[in-house]
Amino acid sequence: MLHSRSFNFTWEFGGGLLWEYHSRHWIEAGYRFHHLSNMDTADENPGLDANLIYVGWQRMFGRS
Repeated sequence: MLHSRSFNFTWEFGGGLLWEYHSRHWIEAGYRFHHLSNMDTADENPGLDANLIYVGWQRMFGRS
């Protein structure tokens, strides 16, 4: 990787769902595609692609 760059670009897209299962409590799940590369601005482009599946939990604190 002698002819690559340390400056990289990134982009991502995806989607998901947010489900309120109780007042002020949510579960989220989704998919995201992530790409990282130098966009061929150098002789070598050791890009990285990743497929991400995520699940999370949210809770709102305080008064609504």
